[in-house]
Amino acid sequence: MGDPSEERSAKPPAAPATGRAADRAGVAPVSAEVVLGPLSAPLADRLVAALEPESDGGVPRTSVSIQHRGDGKVVLKLGAPTTAALRAALNAHLRWVGLALRVNDLSTRGFPEREK
Repeated sequence: MGDPSEERSAKPPAAPATGRAADRAGVAPVSAEVVLGPLSAPLADRLVAALEPESDGGVPRTSVSIQHRGDGKVVLKLGAPTTAALRAALNAHLRWVGLALRVNDLSTRGFPEREK
């Protein structure tokens, strides 16, 4: 048996970090992948171009990758340290996707006529 002083100084294993403590502790992040499409190649290119500026720090504490695959699909890959941060990033990016698609629709179809 070992020295009793060694046994007393041994610490129990730390509990897993949760919430904000997990951010500081470097816990493996959560991630999501969203596949949009199929879209026409020009629309997919415009969508990627519209979303790329937002991927560079649009939502704090997240990482975002946007790719136009050859099969007419756009893939958003999002990562964050917590589920709350991931939810915020998903909400923001899906709103930006909707906005970009609405602007594209208006630019190709034109504005609807207003009744006088």
